[in-house]
Amino acid sequence: MVAVVALATAARDAHRTEVAAIVWRDPGELRPIAIVPPRLGEPSFDATRGVYTAPFGDGVATLTLDPALQRPIESAVENGRTQWGAVVILDVVSGQVLALVDESTRDPAQALAGGGGAALRPLAKAASIFKIVTASALLRDGVSLKEEACGTGGKTRLKPRNLVDDGRGRCVRFEDALPLSQNVAMAKLAARHLTPPQLATEATLFGFDAPLSFPWPTVPSPAAIDEEPFAFATTAAGFGDVRLSALHGALLAATVGNRGVAPAPFVIAAVDGEDAPPPPQPRRVLDEQQADVLQAMMAATVERGTAARAFSTSERGFRAFDSVPVAGKTGSLTDREVDLDYTWFVGTAPAHHPKIAIAVVIVNDEWLWHVRALDIAKLALRVTFAAHPEWARADEPVAAR
Repeated sequence: MVAVVALATAARDAHRTEVAAIVWRDPGELRPIAIVPPRLGEPSFDATRGVYTAPFGDGVATLTLDPALQRPIESAVENGRTQWGAVVILDVVSGQVLALVDESTRDPAQALAGGGGAALRPLAKAASIFKIVTASALLRDGVSLKEEACGTGGKTRLKPRNLVDDGRGRCVRFEDALPLSQNVAMAKLAARHLTPPQLATEATLFGFDAPLSFPWPTVPSPAAIDEEPFAFATTAAGFGDVRLSALHGALLAATVGNRGVAPAPFVIAAVDGEDAPPPPQPRRVLDEQQADVLQAMMAATVERGTAARAFSTSERGFRAFDSVPVAGKTGSLTDREVDLDYTWFVGTAPAHHPKIAIAVVIVNDEWLWHVRALDIAKLALRVTFAAHPEWARADEPVAAR
């Protein structure tokens, strides 16, 4: 016989704490069956202590957010006047969140404690960031880095004729398809070697369609993998119905930079007046060799691929950033149905021995914008390594480890 004996709910200062429901399973046995963790409230800066804090149930949590990073990055994104803009920086190994910026001109009242904007919700299309998942699936399938796929067109969208093997067009090796973000090559390689269940499984391993464990509310990043051959190939290349939050984007980069181990993100450093939540646990997603190859591809993205020009030049008032090697992936997509322009950068730095992972997503009006993701990424990285120059140590190349 199982009978519910009590369910108590206490509310103090508008922050609710759920207390365990007590059940009777056997005579004389009382034990809790469920405890809802205390709610983490909206963060604020404690100028006296020089830290960010937030209400946590009946207590106060000291947060891991670094004011030397959080405040200038927040200002830069706010000045960018984006529809939605988000930046997440976290420690590659521990998952400690060092900066979490979430700004919006479309929804200025958004609050992290209420689910936030693009930082915690997959408001933006993942675009070519999803190529990381496709490349991982191809590596897991044993595809040679030297295998080529040839074709023409497909820079901003794919059509069935782009995927016809007619021997014409530019030939791109698999090892270059990710750094150059070659849509046709990635789509053809996926169509040639992968099945929809394989790609769906890889997406699941990278955390898609599953909730992220985090003290503020998050929404799972959806990845719809179509069974129809052309739709499947275009999804593999970054044109599918896949969305991503900035927190999840930072975890994708961290998983690769941490040699295949996905850190569990956390933002609570200490708690006064409540029990601190248990430490989160990392999980292995890729083997070390597979992760190292992906990391080398992402380093090539910044060295000679789609991010090379932005990192080596100054644009729109955002200076070049080349003092620390960076590994990353760019993404861009215009959704003309809603007149929105999505740009992404996810990556790790230093490239050869990562300390931090970063994700930047900027959602602009298609016809009017002031900043893009690579602009904010350069600024955020400069701010980070200026505040923590000890993190910028060089090490041996990933491929040699």
